[in-house]
Amino acid sequence: MAEVQAIPMYSMSVFPLPKALCNDINSLMKRFWWGNQSNEKHIHWMTWEKLGVAKSQGCMGFRDLIIFNQALLAKQCWKLGTSQDSLTARILKAKYHPNCTILEAQMGPKPSFAWRSIQGACKVVSDGLIWRVGDGSNVWIWGDKWLHNPSTYMVKSPPKVLNAEAKVKELIDHEGQGWKLTLLREIFTLEDQVAIQLVPFSCLNQPDKLVWRGTQNDVFSVSSACHMLKEQDIGQQPESSSRRGHNVLLKGIWNIHSPNAVKNFT
Repeated sequence: MAEVQAIPMYSMSVFPLPKALCNDINSLMKRFWWGNQSNEKHIHWMTWEKLGVAKSQGCMGFRDLIIFNQALLAKQCWKLGTSQDSLTARILKAKYHPNCTILEAQMGPKPSFAWRSIQGACKVVSDGLIWRVGDGSNVWIWGDKWLHNPSTYMVKSPPKVLNAEAKVKELIDHEGQGWKLTLLREIFTLEDQVAIQLVPFSCLNQPDKLVWRGTQNDVFSVSSACHMLKEQDIGQQPESSSRRGHNVLLKGIWNIHSPNAVKNFT
């Protein structure tokens, strides 16, 4: 365990650790959890992948070191994209992506190890972003993630009536301040119609905005990124309404140690 403690946390935020090292540390945690000491063998009642699923979903929420490393690197990508006035962000932008955003940037010639590490984790940020609709002028109807549908966050109906490059603004009745319901019925399946009508948009013609879908405040967090990567890793299906109710129950049980937990739980 001394070698594990010797790994500086900031290293995981800037560089990807070797997968072999991460797997060794994961193995140590697994053996410790199941009480495996020395050469004694114990039954592993659940796979390590399942143990990493969130507590609210009935598991232990252990952090896989490989996934945790990716989430920390993705946090750096998020900071560089949202704090563009910082010295680091300006230097990297001038050198690697002067004419585009960090999410659109390419690796470039002779990249530094730090840039390769951060740029490689930008896909995590890209996967977790969703459009918050303002006036709908920057959001593609087909291809962009803008629905509150956890399966894909995208329209499933094929292009019809409007061309495939149409923007969401074509679906908004700005004078009536609502969705063009007749047009929705002509183009989309009932499932997509319901999903679209649940999407709020700005009546004040505010610009569209990319936000992080994993948190309530729309800001990236390492914990939410870990959960997203874990779901992708095990191919977890979207929650049903009964499953969500079950998760609320589990969350209450996990928080039972809190002084106010019983009152809030009931």
